[in-house]
Amino acid sequence: MAVYSVEVSTGNRLFAGTSDYVYVTVVGAEGLSERTLLNNWGADLTRGKTGSYAVQTPAATVSLGDLLLLRLEKDPFLLLPEDQWFCTTIVVTTPQDQVVLFPCHRWISRGQQVELRGGP
Repeated sequence: MAVYSVEVSTGNRLFAGTSDYVYVTVVGAEGLSERTLLNNWGADLTRGKTGSYAVQTPAATVSLGDLLLLRLEKDPFLLLPEDQWFCTTIVVTTPQDQVVLFPCHRWISRGQQVELRGGP
């Protein structure tokens, strides 16, 4: 099992934050990570904040290889009304200390799945 460090930044726009569930999956040339809920204690995905999360691979997977893309999913939190989330960037650090930037800069709605390619 390998652990990847994921830093997720929410934009500084008005109403950019969300209280919905947001999940991330890291996709590499040799497999994919577990679907991980981005949930630290407190207000994670609020306007202008960056949260750090640990994303693990399945037990039998040692490495994902070269990172190809990152999958974001947003699901409703209980019966709260719709609130979109503005994600700016996600930075993934591999167990080998390779840093990959996944620019997003878009609004994400409930039930939406977004796949981001890594950039320089």
